[in-house]
Amino acid sequence: MKKFWPLLILLISSLFIISCDNSDDNDSNNNNVNVEYPAVFDLTFNFTKVNDFTYYYPHDFSGMLSQDIILVYRRDYDNNNAPYWQSLPKTYYVDNGSLEYNYNFVTNNVQINLDSSFNLSAATSDIKSRYMNNQTFRVVLVPTIYGNKNANATDLRKMSYEDVIKKYNINDSNVTTLK
Repeated sequence: MKKFWPLLILLISSLFIISCDNSDDNDSNNNNVNVEYPAVFDLTFNFTKVNDFTYYYPHDFSGMLSQDIILVYRRDYDNNNAPYWQSLPKTYYVDNGSLEYNYNFVTNNVQINLDSSFNLSAATSDIKSRYMNNQTFRVVLVPTIYGNKNANATDLRKMSYEDVIKKYNINDSNVTTLK
């Protein structure tokens, strides 16, 4: 019986050692997250008193990491009525005062705000048609680490939409519209 106990202890401890697995080790350089981004989405909506001049889209951008970045651009038009994308935040000066588009985001939603230095409920029809109704925004999701490129949120926000698309090699020819 004295020989049995050491063998039993050896057998049990061997089972514990063999069953150990390092597959759950956290390696900060190896985030196995299945994310289909960089990606581009469009949102079109109206800023109204009913929605408190705020658009809240609770879309779950699942797979995004907390350090990744969401950029938002507003479609505007030049003097020849050609569309282009204006980076947010953006302030416009109108006869009544100023309008500012801004946004907040986390990995599971984006919120776009229209603030003003005057009462938006009393906005003229020109301001409503140009700055409040049928506004289209482009949401760009970018990882902070992409290939051999490290992103810095401050640097990305200084870049034009076209520069971000080029940097991340994003195909924006068929953009999904979020509803």
